[in-house]
Amino acid sequence: MTQKTINFDLLDIPEFGMTFNALNRDLITAETPEEWEPAVAAMHAFLAVLDQKLLSNPDLIAHDHANSSRALSLLLTVCAIGTQYRLEQFKARDAAGQERRTLIEREYFSLTGTLRQEAIRLAKQYLTAPVFDNIKEAIQYEILPLLDSMDYQQDPHRWMPYRVIQIGNIYERLYSFRLRTHDPLLIGDQHALGLLRMIYDRKYLRFGTSGVRARWGADFTQRRATQVVQAVCDYLNDIDVPDFVGHENLSGKRIIIGYDTRRNADLVAKWTAEVCLGNGFEVDFANRDTPTPALVYYLTDYLPADEVAGLLICTASHNPPEWQGIKFNPRLGYPAPSNV
Repeated sequence: MTQKTINFDLLDIPEFGMTFNALNRDLITAETPEEWEPAVAAMHAFLAVLDQKLLSNPDLIAHDHANSSRALSLLLTVCAIGTQYRLEQFKARDAAGQERRTLIEREYFSLTGTLRQEAIRLAKQYLTAPVFDNIKEAIQYEILPLLDSMDYQQDPHRWMPYRVIQIGNIYERLYSFRLRTHDPLLIGDQHALGLLRMIYDRKYLRFGTSGVRARWGADFTQRRATQVVQAVCDYLNDIDVPDFVGHENLSGKRIIIGYDTRRNADLVAKWTAEVCLGNGFEVDFANRDTPTPALVYYLTDYLPADEVAGLLICTASHNPPEWQGIKFNPRLGYPAPSNV
């Protein structure tokens, strides 16, 4: 699916997720005005359809929890990553680079900033729907200011890492509001999850140094863990990898998998191994909890360099004991760089 093949007049709610993924990929991989201008225009068109067919319908927001929660997650994604960090932080090294930096500041920032403003506006519209009336004051004073803080006109230098953290804060705070209401539409009952939980379940994992960390059973689940590992496998198999990330096909080579002493770390390692094996990689699986430096030594100094693809360590590092995580080190042993 590309921008040219999407008929926005015929686009309907069941297709929103897949359509957004295609448009968002165009947006995050755009490098030049010829790429980012149509990508931004297409995302504007998508947001208009989202508004028309879902966000402007209070009954759908209140009762269709799956599509309702998805709609907010799409908006928050645009708020966070609609302007890409690699372009925000682009540094000129010569005259051509300075010309590119000027172009980014003059055109890209305002173009994508306006897109993020629209996503912020629609997110506010969503959160002021009648279904949230019981927690209206909490949203007004604790959520809407977080959205406003990402408006590029208020502060153009609040880069993507700041926005990603704020989006995580929005998910966390919204979910905490379940303690302030008894409305079954929001908190659920014995028959169904409430809207607040459905929204929280769409919170994306935060990427830190070379990997992800999150609370076990809350935002770190088997589904999310295996999605992360699948993404690593796609990267190592060079499947649809954007040019700015860099390409290297390591299909069929060896992935080392280790884990620490946290509860369930060995279980996460087994999930990880299953995904890697399913993607055609050989797996060296640690027979006990092992420190990361020892695993890196095994990867870089013990195994032949032409046999290895990388290292996956099931650990949440310094985070609290109820957290879990997965780190990825490419075949040279260092933590995965930010572009990966």
